[in-house]
Amino acid sequence: LIAGFFIIFEHHFDVGDVIEVSGFKGTVIDIGLKTTKIRNWKGDIRIFNNGEVNTLINYSKNPSVAVVEFSIAYQEDIDSTIQILNDSFPSFRERYKEILLEDPTVTGVIALSANGVDLRVTVKTLNEQQYGIERVLIKYIKETLDLNKIEIPFPEILVNQAKTKSW
Repeated sequence: LIAGFFIIFEHHFDVGDVIEVSGFKGTVIDIGLKTTKIRNWKGDIRIFNNGEVNTLINYSKNPSVAVVEFSIAYQEDIDSTIQILNDSFPSFRERYKEILLEDPTVTGVIALSANGVDLRVTVKTLNEQQYGIERVLIKYIKETLDLNKIEIPFPEILVNQAKTKSW
């Protein structure tokens, strides 16, 4: 009962907040003095004893960040690609202005992988809206790269056969 009182009194989370407790993430649908009910995205409801809630993550307190990582071919100009994408992102934001808090931004090169140069794009969204934005942003990036004839690499395997000596 005391734990429930402190959860309610200190506003660690409220009904409607998205939280994660013991690996279960969902929306708080009820807070009582003894238990808290959370519904996940599949509709499963889990009831937690408030005294057992030792650590939790509250995703509703701050904006979320959508992150998209992709590769371009080694022969492509990195600076030009970044400029093309950053110049095109204001029109993307205009389409999703009710969800996005800023324009997406290419944060830069994150790796030199086996098949290409890996880049990362980030954008702040309303909380818990990053998943949908990531999906449409991936599509938008692909279309922008195609429009500007910037190659997206695909995995290639080169097999070398050892020469045998003939006696």
